[in-house]
Amino acid sequence: MTNDTDQGTYARLSALTCAEPGAAPMATPEGRNPQKRVQVSPDGRDLLITSFDTGEIAIAAVDELRRPTKIAVEKGPMGISFGATGLAYVMNHDQGTVSVIDLPGRRVERSFATARGPETLAAY
Repeated sequence: MTNDTDQGTYARLSALTCAEPGAAPMATPEGRNPQKRVQVSPDGRDLLITSFDTGEIAIAAVDELRRPTKIAVEKGPMGISFGATGLAYVMNHDQGTVSVIDLPGRRVERSFATARGPETLAAY
């Protein structure tokens, strides 16, 4: 996977051909906070990208990166973790919450409060 900061896109390169099968646009308007975090779901099917500035997460199937679904979460989304099958947890740093994302449904299932400034969540 590569990050083309000039065009504001993330692209997946085939390990065999180095061809770019698709790209998910996540441009940041000039003068805005460009922080983004990228994770691939444990099953390898989805690419998730948080956008700190816009309060959104983009989810795209890895074989259709040019067609992301953008979902509004809360203020300052940062880290992404995974739990039960089909669920992603987005840490909303500025809001002090975690959004639980239903990946197959491409929607926010619920949110819950945390201490101030959550950035990451680790599970093992």
